[in-house]
Amino acid sequence: MTTTEALTVGQLERELSQRIRTFYRNILGHAPSKVSCHLFRNKLVVVAEDSITPAEKVLAQAGKKELAQKVRSNLYQSMLK
Repeated sequence: MTTTEALTVGQLERELSQRIRTFYRNILGHAPSKVSCHLFRNKLVVVAEDSITPAEKVLAQAGKKELAQKVRSNLYQSMLK
């Protein structure tokens, strides 16, 4: 889509969902099974299902849940920058 086109809310939600899945796949090497975006007035809600990365899974299964949570937190903080 070009930047001059006016998008409907549904189109924008789908575009955001696709870009978030692509981001996960390209940056983290793992894409969530489903990403849903919903706009409510001036709020955006993003739901990423099965978004845990393989590294987080291994840590959690090895009983290192606190470390897995730290990894998740650091990944999240990195995405915001």
